[in-house]
Amino acid sequence: MCYKYFMPVDLIVVCGLAAAITALVLVFAHRLNRTYLQDFVSYYYTFLLFRCPLALLGKPLTSLISNSMHLRGLQLDQFQWLMGKILIEPLWILSVFFLLKCIVAFLGKEVPRSVTAAYFLFWGGFLALDWMFLFRFFQEGRLPDGAITFENLTIWREPFVVLAIYAFGIVRSSSAVDGLRQRGLRTFAWIGFVSLAGLWVIILRSFSFNIPALVAAALPLPALFYLSSFLKKYAAQEARTPVDEAILRPAFAKYGITPREAEIIAQICAGRSNKAIAEALFISLHTVKRHVNQVYQKIGVKNRVQLANAVREVGKEGSSPLGG
Repeated sequence: MCYKYFMPVDLIVVCGLAAAITALVLVFAHRLNRTYLQDFVSYYYTFLLFRCPLALLGKPLTSLISNSMHLRGLQLDQFQWLMGKILIEPLWILSVFFLLKCIVAFLGKEVPRSVTAAYFLFWGGFLALDWMFLFRFFQEGRLPDGAITFENLTIWREPFVVLAIYAFGIVRSSSAVDGLRQRGLRTFAWIGFVSLAGLWVIILRSFSFNIPALVAAALPLPALFYLSSFLKKYAAQEARTPVDEAILRPAFAKYGITPREAEIIAQICAGRSNKAIAEALFISLHTVKRHVNQVYQKIGVKNRVQLANAVREVGKEGSSPLGG
């Protein structure tokens, strides 16, 4: 028997556009993560690393693969189901966990170990049931009885769980460590909540998965644009905040900072330019730049914002209890 191999143009276009949007999102998030050394930015970036591929690994890519090559004895719904159990489910579980860590870190806290353990035990139970169906599929060569029913029962968990996390951020935003973070978290969580709710409205009203797939790929962009604006304001506020050198001492010890370098770091954290530092410490501008470059290398940062954030974070870790 001869099988026809074909590449549907609409699926190729959708997958190509979704891949381009996903790359744009990840590059944007990576730049924010490298520029601003904040825990909640790092967790959000990790969330996107796990979440963004889901826009590609769903129906567009699986349909393209199924339509462009004949998979012997494997129908489209079976192939999509297999992709979900083997790859999409674990990625989704990890992505949601890092979104939770992002929201909690925005509050200035850490997810307790007990919550982490309960989270993975709960979703591990769901994965165990999924993999039981998967094992039976490979034994019987067909979708087991009850597999699709279980899938239909659990399909709504994504919007409900993620919306619940964003709602948690909105409700608890008032307990963030400062007023700017309170407003920032509230707006960030509202953007995430409304964006995801809008996506599911589109999914429910659309008979094609092309538009929802593209919207899903672009979903993080509004939150990233807001996060970029917020971080600029937050960095400026941090620079204006008076520096208690006691907070900086743990970082000096951790990175082997010399007394002169410590003076320069304190000046940088106070928001002063290289020229102002040279005048305050009675040293040349060239000497200031040399010390600044040495400090960057020791701490592993590339700019003044990263430097100020890094030494402050070490100080906060040393002065506050773990677990939050």
